Amino acid sequence: MSELEGRVAIVTGGAQGIGKAISESLAALGGTVVVSDLNRSGAEKAAEGLLSRGYQAMALEVNVADAISVKTM
Repeated sequence: MSELEGRVAIVTGGAQGIGKAISESLAALGGTVVVSDLNRSGAEKAAEGLLSRGYQAMALEVNVADAISVKTM
């Protein structure tokens, strides 16, 4: 059993840089990763990269400065 198996991690700013690296690390530990970012296409590309390696992931466009956007997530 992996360290994060059965758990979900939401990574804001997950489309690139540090957020993307964190998404990859959490996925490698067995967690399902929600890659959230203002940049929908970037989030989708990052999630697709995880999925192509056999990890569980999904992408969401989210603006963390907007409470409704966060609540919808």
